Amino acid sequence: MLFLLRLVARLPLPLLHRLGAGLGRVVHLCSPRYRKSLRQNLDAAGMNDSGLRRAVVAEMGKAALEAPAVWLRP
Repeated sequence: MLFLLRLVARLPLPLLHRLGAGLGRVVHLCSPRYRKSLRQNLDAAGMNDSGLRRAVVAEMGKAALEAPAVWLRP
């Protein structure tokens, strides 16, 4: 697992962002629990609109793939 994280950490940031946005969409499509939680949180904030939901999903994926770079780069 550490090997995979180190490999991801070496990728350039623009590539990490593109891959992360895609990862976020895949997780959103495959996880009913995540979709429900996201919808409930956006409803509670009074901000449940589909454009915002798509942006949040993409940004969460980007953040997930940026983390190894932050942790493991010098």
